[in-house]
Amino acid sequence: MKKLAAVLTIAVLLISMPADVQAQGGNVLTWQRASALLRLNNNTIKDLAEAEQKSRKQYEDAVTEAAEIDTKGRTIYILDQEIRIAYDDATQMMMTQQKELYPEQMRFYWNVSQDTRKRTENSLTIGLRNLYLALCNADRNLKIKEMRYQLAESIHKQYQTMYEKGMVNEIDLLESEYDLLKAKTELDAARRNRENALRSFNLFLCMDIYTDYDAIEPESDYYTRLRDYDYYLDRAFDFRAEIRQAEKQLELLEKKKEIMERFPLSMNTVSIRNEYSNLLMDIEIQKARLEQARLDVEVQLKEAYTEASAAVRNTENMKKLLEIQESNINKMRQMYEKGLISKTMLDQAEISFFEFRGSYDMTLFDCNTKLLRLIYISGTGM
Repeated sequence: MKKLAAVLTIAVLLISMPADVQAQGGNVLTWQRASALLRLNNNTIKDLAEAEQKSRKQYEDAVTEAAEIDTKGRTIYILDQEIRIAYDDATQMMMTQQKELYPEQMRFYWNVSQDTRKRTENSLTIGLRNLYLALCNADRNLKIKEMRYQLAESIHKQYQTMYEKGMVNEIDLLESEYDLLKAKTELDAARRNRENALRSFNLFLCMDIYTDYDAIEPESDYYTRLRDYDYYLDRAFDFRAEIRQAEKQLELLEKKKEIMERFPLSMNTVSIRNEYSNLLMDIEIQKARLEQARLDVEVQLKEAYTEASAAVRNTENMKKLLEIQESNINKMRQMYEKGLISKTMLDQAEISFFEFRGSYDMTLFDCNTKLLRLIYISGTGM
């Protein structure tokens, strides 16, 4: 079964990978691939999935056992004679709880285990996105430093040639050499930073820390559109685990109360009467807990919605600036083709545009993380 699950996960991974990435045939890392690797490799998710299946089995066993419970009495045989023994009210009440309430309690524990797995997976997903963003940013920064180093090397060679021809003085040559050494130092630092980001990313995925990728792709579009606040609030009140669990606990307490009230004569027993009084108090406490859970969820949701809204606005502004930068670089390319600017000037402009494009990609990815977090917080939770 586990082998089948692994095969299916890999199949989903391949299907979810963009067509152009598959066509390249290289070891390209996308967010879809990273997310699939998390679900495939993470031991915490695997353990919680197993615990969920155990809870489901316990619930199914409870339903089977409850179906065989006789709440009225029991039958015994003495010397082949059938004797029916009727239960008193107190015993009938307890047997009814075993038959009707216990399976629902086990269903509740099963649902809690489902919520725990989902919430843990959501939390790990957000953590992975942060590491993916750091890796993507480090990878992009390394490329920029490589481009800057190559440009500095080209400029220094030009200055060496001009110095030999007496076109520049020694100070100009030394300045170009200093710029080259500075670019080399920054390149080395960027390479170490990428190695550290890659190591942290692979550790989180329970993979060999030296696993590397030919390319690390950013996201190209929004994860989802931002809706109005009330949509997320209604969704949270319907799906948030804390609220659903508090509601179910209240329902179970009310169910126990209803069963106890079916057998009023059992209240003559002091212990049962005390239990009933404590139950009434527990119901009131649980109602307060349910209300508090709703208030806490609403506070979390407002914070997440505010962050997501600001991220969307910031991304839209960055997109407008990117369009302006793209227009400018296209003009400079045309100027270069007409011989109006040098190759060095164009290279500098290309690097600046590539750097700004990277900033936009990181902004979009961070925005999608906040949108995804909003979806999680208005859903099962984290």
